[in-house]
Amino acid sequence: MELLWRVRIGDEEGSVAYLKILLERLAQAYKHNIDMFKSETFDLIMTVSRLVLEV
Repeated sequence: MELLWRVRIGDEEGSVAYLKILLERLAQAYKHNIDMFKSETFDLIMTVSRLVLEV
């Protein structure tokens, strides 16, 4: 996953920009299912947070 790669190498600006794109795509995919969007977003944020703590 490109976002995790960017976080791992310390590309802060690239990570934020790609996260914005990824969240917009998730919003479009789940526009009729708010709970699913919240769940997927939460999982994504937790994964990135764990990775940041490891680095």
